[in-house]
Amino acid sequence: MASGAAAPILDGAQAYRLSKDEARALMERLLAAAPTAEPELVTTPDAPTQTQHPAATPPPENMAADPPIPPQASGASPAAPEAALTINILGPLQVKAADRDVTALFRPLTAAILIQLALNPRGITRTALAADLWPELDPNTRAKRFKATLSHVRTALAEAHGTKADHIHEARPARLLTFDPELIAVDGWHFDQLLDTAGSTVGRQRPEHATALLEAIELHRGAIAHGHEHTDPKRAIDEAWLAPHREACFHKLIDAHTDAAMLLRATDPDRAVNLLERAAELEPWNYALSEQIIELHIGQGQHHAAARRLGILTDHLAHLGMRPSPNVVALVESAAAGPQHHRGANPPARGR
Repeated sequence: MASGAAAPILDGAQAYRLSKDEARALMERLLAAAPTAEPELVTTPDAPTQTQHPAATPPPENMAADPPIPPQASGASPAAPEAALTINILGPLQVKAADRDVTALFRPLTAAILIQLALNPRGITRTALAADLWPELDPNTRAKRFKATLSHVRTALAEAHGTKADHIHEARPARLLTFDPELIAVDGWHFDQLLDTAGSTVGRQRPEHATALLEAIELHRGAIAHGHEHTDPKRAIDEAWLAPHREACFHKLIDAHTDAAMLLRATDPDRAVNLLERAAELEPWNYALSEQIIELHIGQGQHHAAARRLGILTDHLAHLGMRPSPNVVALVESAAAGPQHHRGANPPARGR
């Protein structure tokens, strides 16, 4: 007869003792039936790196689980870009394996390493990368944290791709970490390649120049890794290292708009105006952009549109304590007054 708090559960139960051989056989059966999982490396501030086996995370209720990727039949690496992982950083981080979005496999710290490697196609050292991620820690602690986190990145990339290929290389003796370009494609790399293609034809105005610029513009979905610094509610992420990359990319984007508009203004002035308007929405305080838009509108006889753009420019400059130049104001007023006044007006100065 059982007694105590567990009596209702144990009453009527029988004890059974296993021999060593029976226990060994039972454990072998349990281990054979248990699913295997890649270990996740976890670190804590005061404890050494440990290996833990987390439970599988179920997909969101409103999203069907993706079928598993079958392993490769051979050890051959797939060719980029068809079979590659794609990492998009021109906007919110997005990681895709074929047609599957696998971004959820990468938590804020592992995502930060992906972004850093995507921003440094020529490589970045462990020391520099760790200093960006944990500026508040001493070098030894940074190194331990980074080693564990990088291991988790490798595991997540392999899981996303469905292979055990090494997606991250470390070149010696400089020990620069880089993505394997045969396995990973990055939209930021393609953006720069398109701008290089356009730049190689400057002065010759080939059709592929404008085509490359327009394709580069369409790649842009927002600021680099938009929103990444707000992805972890438990940790205040200071991603100061993102700022210079975002600023450089922003200026490239504005220049791509203005260069494409310059090439199209003779053959497709409406599209040229549209490109400049989009650039002005991104950088409303850019005086030269508004001047070019006004000049194009007047050239097409769109005097009301020119006056509207002057009004927008005036409002933005007022917030900075500035006013449009007298030449621009005179140009718009003379265009509205008629062709005779417009011919006598001085054109606005060009340049940014």
